[in-house]
Amino acid sequence: VTGVQTCALPILLRATVLMPRLLVLDETLVSVEPMLRHKIVDDFSAIWHSLGVGVLLISHDISPEISRHVVGEIRLDRK
Repeated sequence: VTGVQTCALPILLRATVLMPRLLVLDETLVSVEPMLRHKIVDDFSAIWHSLGVGVLLISHDISPEISRHVVGEIRLDRK
């Protein structure tokens, strides 16, 4: 885990502790290695679901590991 990657975890932890109704994550995990990013999303998804926290995840990562947590999605295309 790099120094940049370790910044994402405290941000997510602090945000979760505040018990928001909606958590907006705008590329929060962009600097995290893909394998670790998927693990973090898996772990935090379970926590947020159990706490009833809604999450708006803004990301360019549309991999199956991230997409499987999606209930609804909006994709923007440049044309």
